[in-house]
Amino acid sequence: MASCRGIPLAGFWSRYRVFLGLYWMTAPLAWLYAIPVERYVSAGDAVNWNLRFLALVSVWRVLLITRVLAVLTGATGKQLIFPVMLFADTVAVTLVSQIDVQIFAVMGGVRLTEAEVALAGAKILVMFGGVLTWPFWLIGSLGVAGTGTKNWSWAPASEKPSTLVFRTVWPFAAASVVVLCLFLPWTQAEQQLRGSVERDFGASRYHAGLATMSAHSRDDFPPHWAPPPSIGSNSERRFILPIVAALSPQTAPWVRKIFLDKMDAALGRSDFPMETLWREAELSRILKVLESQPEGLAILKSKRDLLMRMEYFIDFGDPATGAKNRQDLDSIFLAIAEPPEELTGDLRLQPWADEYSSAWHRYLTILESAADRARVKKLHGPRLQQQLEAKPQLAPDRVLERIRELLEGIDSAEAVEKTP
Repeated sequence: MASCRGIPLAGFWSRYRVFLGLYWMTAPLAWLYAIPVERYVSAGDAVNWNLRFLALVSVWRVLLITRVLAVLTGATGKQLIFPVMLFADTVAVTLVSQIDVQIFAVMGGVRLTEAEVALAGAKILVMFGGVLTWPFWLIGSLGVAGTGTKNWSWAPASEKPSTLVFRTVWPFAAASVVVLCLFLPWTQAEQQLRGSVERDFGASRYHAGLATMSAHSRDDFPPHWAPPPSIGSNSERRFILPIVAALSPQTAPWVRKIFLDKMDAALGRSDFPMETLWREAELSRILKVLESQPEGLAILKSKRDLLMRMEYFIDFGDPATGAKNRQDLDSIFLAIAEPPEELTGDLRLQPWADEYSSAWHRYLTILESAADRARVKKLHGPRLQQQLEAKPQLAPDRVLERIRELLEGIDSAEAVEKTP
């Protein structure tokens, strides 16, 4: 653009060195980010404050570098604001588009953290505003490059600097960096611990990462730090499965809670996130991982209504995998099936008598249709036997009879299997 306005390309690198030095002088503005707001406010507010600092520094740097270019070229700030904003807009949109967070995750039923919600909102704002204004900055820059009667000139190129940096400044600056680095093991201990865990998870060393976290308290890590994976990230969400599978009785309770809550959030509150996780990992694997943890069945039971609606997706999916998915879903229903709570009083006088009978019918139907009889006995045998021995007065018609037939059928099947 400068060459279009009369500044020759010859000597570009010497001029660029001058510009680059002035550009680097805008870097100290980013010291504003060092304010530890995370220690004083919530996670969402901390992200919002850091975003405000980013906006302030961004505007400050745009105005400052526009003034720098105006002094160097002799152009006006009104002209140079267009190429500066074109560059800034392009960089901002490009970088923000790489932020891996689902913009519409909340509407999809995925529960994001406070920090992820704030970050998603900022991404929407920057992408919308940046894309919308980009053509304006481009057209303005083309107009500045191609119009105007006054040529630009590189004034500093012919001037000799009046002052030079003293040679003793460089050793002083280097010594300052060395001395400050000596304090990093103490001042950055939280960040180093966080980095160690994230490197282990990134290299699939899940047991090592969980062991490191369990060996420390939550306060040993940075405030509001959320260990990977990010459930709002399309590329990370599926890694919650091997991490949950790696949880053991030795894992600290606070660590277990973090990742089991992430697993709960990954399954979501609507069909969208559950179907998404289903596509990323086989349903049988999800069931196996959850069954490996004592809290897993409670998570599945909280998703009972969603799982029942997922039956419809099987019918419209790939026929080749439909049968297996149906079998896996039946296994989940078998694992989370529960008999209705016993009623008291006269069943005929209960306003929900029909609903109570239907609940018993659904429960027994799931058990009767299960092909794995050994699994039925393992999960529900003691409960059925206890119900049969109690002989409740308010049992709906044929419930006790069906329970007896089911248990006898299981015993008969086991006897046949044991017969040589």
